[in-house]
Amino acid sequence: MDTNASGLKPCDHHEDPSQDETLAAFSFIVNVLVVGFVSVLGVICNVLSVITLQLDRHKLSMSVLLQGLAVTDIVFLCYSFVYTCLRSVFPYSGRVQSIYAASKHIVAYLLPIGWMAQTSAIWIVVLVSLDRFIAVCLPFRANRLCTIRHSRIAVVVVWVSSAIFNLPRFFYYHQQSFGSHTTSNSTFVAHLPLNSAFWSRYRTIYHIYMTMTFLFIIPLPVLVILNVKLMREIAEAKKRQLQLTGTKAERDTISVTVNLIAVVTVFILCETPDFIASVITLEDFCFDKLAIEYFLCIKEALLVMGASTNFFIYCLFYNSFRRLICRLLCQPFILLDDVASNVDREKASRSNYSPPMTARRHRLTENLMPDSHTSVI
Repeated sequence: MDTNASGLKPCDHHEDPSQDETLAAFSFIVNVLVVGFVSVLGVICNVLSVITLQLDRHKLSMSVLLQGLAVTDIVFLCYSFVYTCLRSVFPYSGRVQSIYAASKHIVAYLLPIGWMAQTSAIWIVVLVSLDRFIAVCLPFRANRLCTIRHSRIAVVVVWVSSAIFNLPRFFYYHQQSFGSHTTSNSTFVAHLPLNSAFWSRYRTIYHIYMTMTFLFIIPLPVLVILNVKLMREIAEAKKRQLQLTGTKAERDTISVTVNLIAVVTVFILCETPDFIASVITLEDFCFDKLAIEYFLCIKEALLVMGASTNFFIYCLFYNSFRRLICRLLCQPFILLDDVASNVDREKASRSNYSPPMTARRHRLTENLMPDSHTSVI
């Protein structure tokens, strides 16, 4: 995400005004037009995803995880719209100067929130893959492990852990004010003094090695392995369907699993450039400044697209989601009432054991009462 925090170093090169103008135009198109449009569209689509998944009366544990992923993506897209899109308007067009002037605060306070959202999204996708792997490959353990309650707890744990892990990023920047006889006092946001031994170790250990380990080195291989295993299971399931007529439950299982495989595949493709940007910061590599700028624009756009495309993947591969979204768009008010009824149904299901027990105790009490007492009642 933030290349400066990682230490990516551009090489000095001969300034070519025409190249700078081309880069400025490219940055405006990608950072403002593409990222801005995709961010707004992604927020709308993720809100629809949350509502549609809530409508599912046969809600799976995976539906809860996908809702958590959609909420996380909404936070990340809002961050990207401000951090990437709005900050890039003024340098090219001269408009929205107030946003550009507030860049120091955006970098210092909004960037860590973006890291929190990205970390949460990565690990929720891992949870979704693990949930589907257990459901498909370990079906006898699924009823015990893949429950809605466990999924909700897992999402909350990921959110809290991601927030704690990224808290040090709030202390990585400091605001420094200075002035001269020709200028008034100005405030700039800068990295903490990396020339000191402590902050140099801090950057190396936390911003490079820990971030790479927990955001890329561990989760990405896990996603690849689980995805490959699920692909093999789907291939075997389709072979069985060629021999026998598959039941509706089997078809739904295949639909849900194929949907997940598509989500994970797109996610890996969109996260890989960010991983590459982290890898090349391990050493003091020297890169052409223009190449870095083009690469960073594309990388940020891919991250935004990865957070915005899940809705369309659900519509393509997730049969029940496709049916529900069609009903939602055709009969919005009726189905929004269903959302409220589903919430009430879930609340009732949490306490569905107490009313029957109360009634049973009441019947037992009546049977044990003496006849005279019963006649008085």
